[in-house]
Amino acid sequence: MGFWLQIIIAFCLLLIVMRWSARHHSLLGFGGWLIPIVIAQAIAPLRSLRDLSGEIGYLREIAALPHGAVTATAEAFLALAFLSLQIAATVAMFRRSRAFPALFLGQFFALIGVFIADALLTARLGIPLLQTMQKYEVIRLAAIAGASGIAALYLRRAQRPRATFVR
Repeated sequence: MGFWLQIIIAFCLLLIVMRWSARHHSLLGFGGWLIPIVIAQAIAPLRSLRDLSGEIGYLREIAALPHGAVTATAEAFLALAFLSLQIAATVAMFRRSRAFPALFLGQFFALIGVFIADALLTARLGIPLLQTMQKYEVIRLAAIAGASGIAALYLRRAQRPRATFVR
């Protein structure tokens, strides 16, 4: 998915959230510091689908190596499991479910777990992880993990998320 399409989706979500928040003046709803979390969570499954579609060629190359079929299948399973968790968290967020903060925290730990599992799977084939990932991908992953950790703390501690996710 193109960069500009992601910007347009984020802008539309921001307008919807701001319109709803303007009608409700209390610490309720998608407003304040919750807006970046909402936008990132709404776009996350789309980014994962884009990344998964980009990895298909890489998985085919791995499948051709000895023990590669098992590794490629395991990596595809990890990606689909993480995508399922993202979709479940996004649905819970839009439903304003009490389960959303826990699912978001689960995504944070799953992101780290998928990275470690991916490192172990590529090491099983004898391929160093940094050979399969570009430097900017590692930096991007670290930034996403850091931002997710801060957002998970916000969802646990702040008043607005406690007042918003009540169903």
